[in-house]
Amino acid sequence: MLEARFEFSAVDAIDAESIGEPGKRTFRVRILCGDESASLWMEKHRIAALGEAIPRLIEQLEAPDQHPDVS
Repeated sequence: MLEARFEFSAVDAIDAESIGEPGKRTFRVRILCGDESASLWMEKHRIAALGEAIPRLIEQLEAPDQHPDVS
């Protein structure tokens, strides 16, 4: 299997879409960063789980650090 690696420093947008007719759909997540993009093809339930996880991850990134610096 071909493996591709992408490193995006800051992502401009993440979106998900379904392609095809009900019962025969395929699903993908697109990551956009400037002129660069990447697509991830996944199963419907994995996209749903990702959609639930991303807001929680963003909240964690925005939360103040709860661990004091160790000197």
